[in-house]
Amino acid sequence: MKKINKPFSPYIFIGLLALVSGCGNWNIKTGESNISLSENGYVDQTNRDIIKSVIDAEGNSLDCTVGKSSSSRGLKTCNQIKKERLDQFKKKHQLRIKEDQKVSDKFLRKKISGSNIITFSSGLKVKINAQVKYSLETNEIIINSEVRRLKGNILDFNKVFISDESNLQISFLDKDRFELLKPLKLPLSIYKGQKEGIIYRKKFGRNPEDVVGIKILARKKLDKSIELERVSRLELSIKI
Repeated sequence: MKKINKPFSPYIFIGLLALVSGCGNWNIKTGESNISLSENGYVDQTNRDIIKSVIDAEGNSLDCTVGKSSSSRGLKTCNQIKKERLDQFKKKHQLRIKEDQKVSDKFLRKKISGSNIITFSSGLKVKINAQVKYSLETNEIIINSEVRRLKGNILDFNKVFISDESNLQISFLDKDRFELLKPLKLPLSIYKGQKEGIIYRKKFGRNPEDVVGIKILARKKLDKSIELERVSRLELSIKI
């Protein structure tokens, strides 16, 4: 006998549609199809628990409940996921603070130095020495430097410390001579530098009129940076 295919009953289709709509689109162990959609999420009409999604600490969207049925559904509560996310954020933040502290401590323990010899068109020849240390307490770098006259007229040497445009420039380099931080400029003009709290001390030769060098002590604010750990030497120059 030939089998006759009966048309699909519209009543069966409507019944199946109602069943799917009643369950929602959640894969949750409820045992019943009594979950409906509301403005707050999916609501279990039996115990009034709200079922929704929350972003976890790893950035994943996880199903969770606002209510007491989390364990029976095999889910975490939304508050639990939020707390874990906050705890993870605090942990990462604390690790970052500790890492910054280690970098600062390492930089504090080492003294970075540099030197250079510069010859001016007037025939004046000077040697610059500088050493830098970082102060964790004040978030400053402490600079001890000296500009020493090797050759040339004392008047030309004095002009370096009179001109308002005269600056000692300190560049921070890594072991590959790559410049890391923004160069630091210290005024060599004694009058101008003293207004900024910089201390200048003259170094004399055999007599009080024979100035052979100027020592400079300065403190400058410097933003904490991971680049500090990579600084291995200083490059010095005089800009006039």
